[in-house]
Amino acid sequence: VRDKTPLAKHLRKALRQMKCPRDKITGKERDSDFAAQIFGFSEAASEWLLKSNQHEMHNNVLELFFESGKFLMISEIYDNHKTQFISINDKTMTLFCLDPSEIIAEALKRAKASVLFSATLTPLPYFRETLGGNDGDTMLMLPSPFDPRRFATILHTGISTKYTDRENSYAPISEAIFTAINSKKGNYLVFFPSYIYMQSVYEIFTDLYPHIETLLQTSSMTEDSRAEFLTRFDENNPQTLVGFTVLGGIFSEGIDLAGDRLIGTIIIGVGFPKISSRHDLIRDYFNEKNGDGFDYAYVFPGMNKVLQAAGRVIRTETDSGFVLLIDSRYAEQKYKNLLPAHWTNKIFIRNAKHIPALI
Repeated sequence: VRDKTPLAKHLRKALRQMKCPRDKITGKERDSDFAAQIFGFSEAASEWLLKSNQHEMHNNVLELFFESGKFLMISEIYDNHKTQFISINDKTMTLFCLDPSEIIAEALKRAKASVLFSATLTPLPYFRETLGGNDGDTMLMLPSPFDPRRFATILHTGISTKYTDRENSYAPISEAIFTAINSKKGNYLVFFPSYIYMQSVYEIFTDLYPHIETLLQTSSMTEDSRAEFLTRFDENNPQTLVGFTVLGGIFSEGIDLAGDRLIGTIIIGVGFPKISSRHDLIRDYFNEKNGDGFDYAYVFPGMNKVLQAAGRVIRTETDSGFVLLIDSRYAEQKYKNLLPAHWTNKIFIRNAKHIPALI
């Protein structure tokens, strides 16, 4: 961007705006100056690309040209109630949708009727609002046809997994995991709210119980390594296998380990997304809209991930197994209300010694 072409001029101005003193998260006003520079770059790039087909930077400029087009398309429908400009470490600028409900509602209007369904639309009023519905839309929750006697739901409320307590939780969680998986030979998945938390407990668990076969999800798994990970969950495994994974990741939804391929799932925490400026924007927006900003930004999305992970255990009408949730917050009424209605036989404990008998 050192030359004097229109292409470089607009890029220089855009970069200067990203590096100028400002909050990393821009707030209520549309950054029209930045968008104008991107528009100028896009027009200049369109001409430059036609004339510079052999230039060594042609492919780089072409890629940036397409990204600029997408950015401008969203920028044109910018709305302070939907979207915010976000500057991150002076390196990226993005448009972030805070509330998709109006956009989805417009799409739903193009149909005579729409039915939205999932096993994890909890709580229903939250999903109805964020998915473009209104107070007049019908909500229906059907009872599960599955025999609850084939599915144990255990909530261990004796361990806090709050961020300030996590370091003290590593050993107790390792003990609880072992107590649960040692009750019956089989295949198990353990879900953590973050890779760092997972890695910390994994190191302690494998040090304490080196004889237990374990698998560890990594942040850069390929399609082949993911398939290999799942293949290890064989119903004929000669010994117990425990997979350490992350909530909201590739193994917490959309996989089917039916029968004895998976007989138990242990979920650590309440699934909160990592505290971030992006989620704080959602919190602030919904605080102004309905006063429930923290729940909309952190609690409801987190519990949705928990329920997705819990759903890995029972995949057919002949399955049986258990889900063990570990977090002191499950003793609070707010979180009890977010648990599925068909968990009719859930049991609350405060000590891991009760787990074997329950399983």
